[in-house]
Amino acid sequence: MSNSPKPSSSTPPGYDQQAASTTSASLVKVEYNNEHKYALITLQHKPVNSFTLEMMNAMISAIDEVEKNSQMNAIVFTSGISNIFSAGLDLKTFRTDSKDKIANYWFKLQEFFLKIYGCTLFTCAVINGQCFAGGCLFALCCDYRIIHTNYLIGLNEAQFGLVAPWWFAQAYENVIGKRQCEMHIQLGTLHKASSALSIGLVDEVHDKFETMKESALIHVKKWNKVNQFAKRESKKILRRDLYEKLNSTREQDVQLSASLISSPRVQKLLAEYLQSLQKNSSSNRPSKL
Repeated sequence: MSNSPKPSSSTPPGYDQQAASTTSASLVKVEYNNEHKYALITLQHKPVNSFTLEMMNAMISAIDEVEKNSQMNAIVFTSGISNIFSAGLDLKTFRTDSKDKIANYWFKLQEFFLKIYGCTLFTCAVINGQCFAGGCLFALCCDYRIIHTNYLIGLNEAQFGLVAPWWFAQAYENVIGKRQCEMHIQLGTLHKASSALSIGLVDEVHDKFETMKESALIHVKKWNKVNQFAKRESKKILRRDLYEKLNSTREQDVQLSASLISSPRVQKLLAEYLQSLQKNSSSNRPSKL
């Protein structure tokens, strides 16, 4: 956050720092609308917009680029891949008993979360495809969420043997409340759009892609009318607790997560889940990452 502690740069053992210059038009496209003072960031990392190290670096760099443009007040995020907003984390990276490799990935994931959660611009997710697990976390970081009626959204980590870390759960609870969060984290629920709207996980449901974009622009214009200094300082205050708690405990969180994910039990569950996805893919059935 601006005028807040920057993401800790402490490096866990084995962490391989990748340069932010990995931003590529093949992964992320940034378009500016100077009239309405917003940037459209389109995720286009085929096949499913998974958050690989390269994709997270590209997203961090794209958000940095927009934040440095003093004319911009907002960012709208959407997907350029048919039927997929984001399938979430790169689970293939976790199929290893190397704690260092997992720690490397987890440290970057924290940085990515802190970048979008700490962004003081108005952020809107136009969810024009399936939005699972880490994709849902990404959407939760935004100020406003618009989803198409055909798609599902949720933190479904429990379905494939992962435990959503405390900061995933806290971001979820901040949006849908403690009772709903307790149920759906443990169940690994993927919500239909109508159900997501009923619990406050999304703000709007549309049956036409065109009206989703139109609505996003309406809200950009609405937020443009607010005093930007007051708006941004207010957002920093509202998000400070979670931001600073994670930022101050990053190394502990990395080591805990790396130990859990590299354990034989979780590795077995991940292997079974990835194998099931391969079977779904070969039979042309939709998968739920």
